[in-house]
Amino acid sequence: MTKKLVSMLLVLMLLIGLVPTAALSASANTGEFDGEWVTLGSTNEASVTMGGETTEYETLQDAIKAVASSTDRSTTVKLLRDIAASRYVAPFSGIFTLDLNGKSWTATNEILYVCGTADVKLIDSSVEQSGKIYNTSNRMIMIIMQDSAKLEIAGGTIEKNDSGVAVAVGVNAYYPVNVELTVSGGQIKAEGVVFFLSAKSVTLTGGTIEGKIEYYNGILNIETDYPDAELYFGCEDYSSESNRIILPEGYGFYCDGQLADTPVFGYEYTIGALPAVSNNEASVTMGGVTTEYETLQDAINAVASSTDRSTTVKLLRDIAASRYVAPFSGIFTLDLNGKSWTATNEILYVCGTADVKLIDSSVEQSG
Repeated sequence: MTKKLVSMLLVLMLLIGLVPTAALSASANTGEFDGEWVTLGSTNEASVTMGGETTEYETLQDAIKAVASSTDRSTTVKLLRDIAASRYVAPFSGIFTLDLNGKSWTATNEILYVCGTADVKLIDSSVEQSGKIYNTSNRMIMIIMQDSAKLEIAGGTIEKNDSGVAVAVGVNAYYPVNVELTVSGGQIKAEGVVFFLSAKSVTLTGGTIEGKIEYYNGILNIETDYPDAELYFGCEDYSSESNRIILPEGYGFYCDGQLADTPVFGYEYTIGALPAVSNNEASVTMGGVTTEYETLQDAINAVASSTDRSTTVKLLRDIAASRYVAPFSGIFTLDLNGKSWTATNEILYVCGTADVKLIDSSVEQSG
């Protein structure tokens, strides 16, 4: 009897040893086994969530095509892995959200071509906010907008590490396109041009911008401070109502450190806070120190002993005087600074040993 039991146990152990280990491991991970190895994790580039259902796609372009008829912003195309593409992805239609999902998306040429009637919102849902779009191909454009497309950049990083353009809103400075760009979040930075703007409307409300903005046409509405941004003014018809730049309250255009009343074609500017309003008529910069004076004559008197041409008397506001100003001595520069200086009689009486150089440091030469 004992020998029979031992024999039965040995046969049972032999049968267990013949059961495929693949089936056991598959059952432990997926709950089923179909006779083939199951790959855990996806090699697909993107997924689409639309109408409560999620479907994965082999390529991002396939996912973009799948949302071409979407009319709901909640429709989401989400990157599932890092993408290194050889050509751009082009949404032509559809309202949807494009989620970088913490992944990197690179290409050797253009990356995203938003055109037709496509309406895209770019976000990064990752906790680390590590989603990034970038390329390093010299002089290439990363994101292009054409036709009647809309794009909102609300998250992620868009980075161009060479002399190219990060985002081109239109591609021809003389023919603006009917597109709309909004930047409400994320980071957009470029060593060259961060935005090329020849479009109907561009609104900047948030996020960070590092690099040069090239403005040619359209309404550019800047609602927040971008301390690292520069502006090239390439608009030749700024008198048109469809071409204007709206700055935050209390901000102005600066060229070479000087405040400009109106930007001038072909010049580069920074956008900064306006100086505090002063009721004083003039300032004196002498020996590296600047002092304001209530009247221009007081400022002239303060430089009577100056022997240095760099000593500067600068008008701080428009002046309507009842009598002339008379420098009797001193070597100095008198800077109109874009202001007007009027009087009912004589205006300037240069006498004695005074040595005066009259200039206008304003960009517009409106002094």
